[in-house]
Amino acid sequence: WLEYEIIHGDFFDGTIKNAIVLYSYMINYIMEKIWKKIANECRPWTLFFSSSFPLKVKEPKSVITLPDNGRIFIYEVEKKDKL
Repeated sequence: WLEYEIIHGDFFDGTIKNAIVLYSYMINYIMEKIWKKIANECRPWTLFFSSSFPLKVKEPKSVITLPDNGRIFIYEVEKKDKL
């Protein structure tokens, strides 16, 4: 079995350095701040799923279109993303 932990709380107060998958449903104006934290704290290959709101600073690795025409943008942390 895969061990996992779901954490609910203020994203900016905690550490995310051990995360391998992150999911966010945030408003557009805060997405760049979220990505900066992810890119600086997470290891390469960490996946970031963003519901509805794409990043402006990075192209998604993949985009899933949902039955209601909503979209989930999938990003992968790379070494070059460190800010």
